[in-house]
Amino acid sequence: MVPYANFDYGPVFARIDTFGVKLAPVGHGSVELLTRVMEDGYRGSAPPHAQQRSSVPLGLGTLPVTPAGAFMGNLYRDLGKSHGAMLDLMYAAEIERGRYAFYPQAGIEYRSANYVRYDDGVARSASNPFAGLLVEAQLGGHCYLVANLRRSWLDASIRSNPAVRRGALDSGLVAVSYRFD
Repeated sequence: MVPYANFDYGPVFARIDTFGVKLAPVGHGSVELLTRVMEDGYRGSAPPHAQQRSSVPLGLGTLPVTPAGAFMGNLYRDLGKSHGAMLDLMYAAEIERGRYAFYPQAGIEYRSANYVRYDDGVARSASNPFAGLLVEAQLGGHCYLVANLRRSWLDASIRSNPAVRRGALDSGLVAVSYRFD
């Protein structure tokens, strides 16, 4: 389970599983110091002694929101056991239709060989493209229903691991949110 939060309070922010502080304005966004809550060390089918510790990512990023959409770029270093690097790049558009807002997303997640080796036992780096859709529906007043669906297609270097049984990972989130104005 991953915590859900989405807020900006001065320079401090939360974006679903990413938390940080804005360091300096740049263009339509800012340079940000950030971290993520990741449960990649959890192994539901593994015996307790085989479970790994989750990543502890710390990095720099940016999220410029332009008239053409939002562009996110985050570069992390795992302070945990892998000491690997992670790069996340994403584009999201906004389409408003009455009380609904649709945010189609596309991007890529890059993981260094050190990160992938620790997490999946594969000795090569991996680039996993993804696509998603976040939908917000206004329920009334300040309340919204939020749903996010995402599919990540696993790199061939990860799929070649016999322990990996799928070529893609699907994730979803449903939440009721309240907006303070």
